[in-house]
Amino acid sequence: MKFEQIIEKFRDLSERRSRILKSISDMENEITSISERLDELRGEEGDKLAPKDKTDQISRARDKRKRVRSDVSAAQHDVRMIETEISTLKMRFKWLVDYEVANGE
Repeated sequence: MKFEQIIEKFRDLSERRSRILKSISDMENEITSISERLDELRGEEGDKLAPKDKTDQISRARDKRKRVRSDVSAAQHDVRMIETEISTLKMRFKWLVDYEVANGE
């Protein structure tokens, strides 16, 4: 792999990592929003609803929050895997530089 290829791959991986981190941030905001909604349902707003509607909405909100948390965990795993690829790429780049220095290229 040549310098240009390594740099391009590094750029692509960094971009992917950045996009995933943004989606994690968006999902964390969604979790906060769902938690706020649950608090509202447990408070005065929930008292205005029929008991069955209140229970249904609370159940749906909890399920959604659980799914989003699972998505966050999966995205965090993806970020860790990309960071591992970036580290590997950095080692490859260092090896290439050291190799070319040792061979006078």
